[in-house]
Parts: sequence; structure tokens; C-alpha cells
Amino acid sequence: FLIFFVIGQSISRPIVRLADTFSRLSRGERGASIPKYQRDDEIGQLTQAALIAPLRGWIAGVLRGWGMAP
Repeated sequence: FLIFFVIGQSISRPIVRLADTFSRLSRGERGASIPKYQRDDEIGQLTQAALIAPLRGWIAGVLRGWGMAP
């Protein structure tokens, strides 16, 4: 039973933290902390997406300012 609990926690905790991060980013919080999971699975892919999301928002804002809205 203990092994299932540990495995479940290793999956659910990162997903909950990443969901919170994406929620904060979607509200425009620039100070949202992004957890650093260096994994070769879906959780690692979500982490990379969270790292890129603020940059994409910044680029879109710059382009809008130049009249070149994406």
C-alpha cells in the first residue's frame, strides 16, 4: 500500500503545483513561481510550457505595442 501512495504523490503533487502555476499565469501574475521539474515525461513538458508562457505573453504585448498584433 505504501508504494502506491508514494507513486501517487510523485504524480499528483507536481500536477497540482503546475495547475496552480498555469492558473496564476493565466490571470497575468508576473511573479508566479514556476516549479522546476527536470523530468522526461508529461510533467517535464508542462514545466517547459510554464516557463515559455510568460515569454510568449511578453512578446505578444511588444508586438501589440508596435501595431503588429499576433
